[in-house]
Amino acid sequence: MSRLLDLLYPPVCPGCGELPTGGGPLCERCRIGLEGLRSDGSFEELLRVRMPDFGLVVTPFEYAGPVRAMLLRVKHDGDRRAASCLAGELAQVLAESGVEADAVTAIPMSAEKRRIRGFNQAEVLGRYVAKGLGCSFEPGLLRHRGGVTFQHTLSREQRAAHAAETILFGGGRAAGRRIVVVDDICTTGASLLAAVRVLREAGAAEVVAAAVAYTGA
Repeated sequence: MSRLLDLLYPPVCPGCGELPTGGGPLCERCRIGLEGLRSDGSFEELLRVRMPDFGLVVTPFEYAGPVRAMLLRVKHDGDRRAASCLAGELAQVLAESGVEADAVTAIPMSAEKRRIRGFNQAEVLGRYVAKGLGCSFEPGLLRHRGGVTFQHTLSREQRAAHAAETILFGGGRAAGRRIVVVDDICTTGASLLAAVRVLREAGAAEVVAAAVAYTGA
């Protein structure tokens, strides 16, 4: 049935809405654009200098062009094709970085915000990352204390304090395990760092912070 639907309604490029070429999910223009947005590692290094607690941070793309377009589709529409494409890229970079994970989790969202949006885009991405890494997806490892705060309204210092107060251990088995924490976008790194610290305190053997894209610092 899915093949018949693809013939009748060919899937479009999740980056621009045009018909893809070359057999992949993206059109040629978006494929080229994606390659031009790959991280050179300087953002991750800056985060580690500013926040030495981080350890390994993986953010493969700059938040611009087709990456931004696809992340907005994931964020506002829960677009599974865009999520699969971007999470697949993230999983590949994690694997190439030598990451071996027992579980993937995601930056949690407050219940209030989830009711507004209907889903947590970090979880949508995290499920695909776990599939790419061949491990379990366990969103319950982290939880959000509650409340609605829009991160873009906060300073770097306020983001760090807010994340530390609201991102908590959710339960489950963290001790002795290698865990990857996934978010959609990393700006200051506050949410990811708070999650890394929480999981380490819960006994995780290794915690890797990962986001599809970075913007600012």
